[in-house]
Amino acid sequence: MSNFFNVLKQAQDLKGKVSELKYKLENTNFVGKDDEGQIEVIVSGKGILLDLNISPECLGDSSLLKKKIREAYNNAKVEADGFSKEEINKVAGGIPLPFDLKSFF
Repeated sequence: MSNFFNVLKQAQDLKGKVSELKYKLENTNFVGKDDEGQIEVIVSGKGILLDLNISPECLGDSSLLKKKIREAYNNAKVEADGFSKEEINKVAGGIPLPFDLKSFF
């Protein structure tokens, strides 16, 4: 019976850690830039675009502007996803979970 209570305690602990992680992901920002540094995007840990800064010299060519924005966003998103994966692994304590913990965010 104590094993059952131990499992319940672990589940409650995991729930608390997931709540903390959700807060952390919502409140951690990541910056991405294009290769020339003319476009800068800021995304949340959940990949939500929060801000966009565009250098004036990019404004003349719309196809170049789109390419640079996409590049900057993708760079920020890769950073946010890597951070998220690391934090989820910390919460799981290295234990392989039978579900995708990120789906809870």
